[in-house]
Amino acid sequence: RYDPAPSELGSDDKALVTAVQDAYNNDILTVCAAGNDASTRGAYLNYPSDYLDGYALGVIATNNANERASYSNYNKSNQTAGSTVKAISAPGGVGDSSATSILSTYTPSTSSYGCSNGTSMASPCVAGIAALVFTANGELTPSEVINILCDTATDIGADGWDRETGYGLVNANAAVARVLGVPEDDDESGNEGGDEGENGGEDVDQDTEMIDAAAQLAIEYKQLSTSFLQRKLRLGYARASRIVDALESEGLISEA
Repeated sequence: RYDPAPSELGSDDKALVTAVQDAYNNDILTVCAAGNDASTRGAYLNYPSDYLDGYALGVIATNNANERASYSNYNKSNQTAGSTVKAISAPGGVGDSSATSILSTYTPSTSSYGCSNGTSMASPCVAGIAALVFTANGELTPSEVINILCDTATDIGADGWDRETGYGLVNANAAVARVLGVPEDDDESGNEGGDEGENGGEDVDQDTEMIDAAAQLAIEYKQLSTSFLQRKLRLGYARASRIVDALESEGLISEA
């Protein structure tokens, strides 16, 4: 791995940066691993993900407890939501056990498969889910796919975007459901039926009961997304999405 100074970009690495930009402009999304040296270096700028000016999506690795893996690079203190490509997390594995590491195609002499850990295991997960989203709607742009992946991610760190996990854990089911406009049936609280909250039994007509609470959250946290409401109000994806749509249609929040 080579970590160049920003001044070096445009010379030695101009070809790669140009290729990523050209891909983006031709509706191809580049997904990058965030880097694996945080255990010894803390948060750092990593090539190429932090040097691509928003033309790529960087992926932070999580462990089996849905927390940032100790080795995984994350955002520096001067990187904020919207100004960094390390915006989402995915399973990267931890340890040597097959129960906590990631099984993948591999190149050891004894087998074509093996277990490993790292942001290079996490980023293909996001790339694959991005491919599912593009397949669901081939008219989407890379920017739109990035927004969908981040908006439907399961919030696992501090509320909303945070330095260590970005917008949260990538959620294939919610991302594809968003594109297709269908309900997402898997509720985080463990209830059957994605439209029911913690107490169960709510009807669609009762969504209005949550609108005031959602509006207050938007004022307090300066943000509002489907995944954010799922976490804060213990809602299924479909119901949280309807509330966000309702607030947008009433002009109480603006579209992202």
